[in-house]
Amino acid sequence: MMKQVALGAAASLLLHASSVEAQLYITTIETAYGAVQGYPAFNSSPAGNLSNWKDITVWKGIPFAASTAGNNRFRAPQPASAWNSTLYAKDFAGVCPQDFTLDSGLYYSEDCLNLNIWTAGKNTSEKRPVIIWSYPAESTAAQPLFDGGGMASAGIVFVNYNYRTGSFGWLSTPELSQEMSAAYGTNSSGNWGMLDQFAALKWVKANIAAFGGDPDRITAMGQSAGSAATQHMLNSPLTAGDIAGAIIESGVRDPHDPLATSLAEGYRNQSVAL
Repeated sequence: MMKQVALGAAASLLLHASSVEAQLYITTIETAYGAVQGYPAFNSSPAGNLSNWKDITVWKGIPFAASTAGNNRFRAPQPASAWNSTLYAKDFAGVCPQDFTLDSGLYYSEDCLNLNIWTAGKNTSEKRPVIIWSYPAESTAAQPLFDGGGMASAGIVFVNYNYRTGSFGWLSTPELSQEMSAAYGTNSSGNWGMLDQFAALKWVKANIAAFGGDPDRITAMGQSAGSAATQHMLNSPLTAGDIAGAIIESGVRDPHDPLATSLAEGYRNQSVAL
């Protein structure tokens, strides 16, 4: 979880926040859950020589849902708790448990439903187009490969986020389905990771205007397993009206494709599992 900004540092930063043309890292942003403070994305010109690198602000590790530990494990994501003090979003937060070695400085945690935002905007009224990025398998939102600075330099508010994968994201059992039926009136279980993806999108839709993004111009984008997430956002009635477009990098089968059912049945009885 992010560190609370020290009162002295906050006061120093807020002295500069009166100008609406100031870079957003010296502006306190009010979200539906509390205030957040950004940070300069680059300390010096990055690779690629982005001409406006000094203008790019990043907010790292903003929670979009509650911890998935304990009673929230194998459950739909729950709303994040509001915070009272300004959250200084300087560092990446925990990433969802997976079976691969993390980059230095990152750590696994079941309190992992958080997102990161990059923009080169100078005020919060610009209404820039937004991309929400879903990562592929064996990946996290905090990897350098998915840094949003380049997209931000091109005028986009770029968001990526963590979601549950593996058994934490997809485990379905008869017992879990019974619990879901009693609690939510549905007889299915196991789409925890997909519901995380939807929760991230809902957070962006509700809050991105505070960061200078246009909630009516959100494009969902993803690669490989992330492309499946993007397709779900495009097709699900749970996210109807939340995105304006989609970029699907490496295809997935449409849910109405008749082959989708036969392939699923083949994996269930293991006739095509090997």
